[in-house]
Amino acid sequence: MLAFATALPIAFVAGSKNKFDLTFTPLIMLFGALPDLSFLPLLVLWFGAGSVAAIIMASLAGFFPIYFTVRDGTRNIPRELFEVTSVFKSNRLSTFTKMVLPAISPHMFSGLRLAYDFGWEIIIAIEIATRAAGVGSFIEGSVSGGSLESGFAAILAIALVAVVVDRVFFGSLESWAKRWV
Repeated sequence: MLAFATALPIAFVAGSKNKFDLTFTPLIMLFGALPDLSFLPLLVLWFGAGSVAAIIMASLAGFFPIYFTVRDGTRNIPRELFEVTSVFKSNRLSTFTKMVLPAISPHMFSGLRLAYDFGWEIIIAIEIATRAAGVGSFIEGSVSGGSLESGFAAILAIALVAVVVDRVFFGSLESWAKRWV
């Protein structure tokens, strides 16, 4: 949620303002090109090996797919549509809710799905690396303890949860958004 709340407005501005995009997107690309886990030692040093570092790390990893998909979705809105809204004297809120949001929603959902997947990967990796309590540390403990079956069962459970969340949560969210749009 933190990744979405920060990435959405910045991506929208970058997609609609060329100067902003030319200035800030290369910086965001620079940080996005770094391996996500490269920030982990700093976050653990600053926040400890607990949930705070994991949440910040997952939010950081989730920021980039949301940013780039929403930015591209915003850039793909034909400029003529903005001109039409100005001819009809539509205010900014109405333009955003009735034209921009429906146009970027497929991109936004793609970014959210990717961010969710990246978040899972980061949280599991952090739990394994820092031995913080969670499924990742359970997998690491099972495998290092010789119980490969338990480790594979935990991995399968993660996959099943990811599929259910994708179908139920994101599917419902998409259905709701399609009705709203």
